[in-house]
Amino acid sequence: MTETPESLQQMLDGITESCKTYGMKINAKKTKTMHIRKEKKKVSKLIEGSPLGQKTKYQYLRHILTEDVSMEKEIDIRTEKARAKFWKHKELLRRNINIDTKKSIL
Repeated sequence: MTETPESLQQMLDGITESCKTYGMKINAKKTKTMHIRKEKKKVSKLIEGSPLGQKTKYQYLRHILTEDVSMEKEIDIRTEKARAKFWKHKELLRRNINIDTKKSIL
């Protein structure tokens, strides 16, 4: 993670040089970047002259990060998961049972 596109390119160049020292090479076809900002902007980065792909969303630790810093997709996914969980256990949840008992069963 970097603050500016220029510092990202410097970091990529440094990593590329370090890899060369140990006889390794970064696969530019598998390496992607993601530019996170409210305003959309195409940022092209290179590894040894090969352009890197740019992602618009990324899932990390069950959370979805999007390039426009929007939480809408994340909220939709969580709402749908909660709805599915409720629907799966609807008979239990609708019964007149103590809430602590319901929690322990789920």
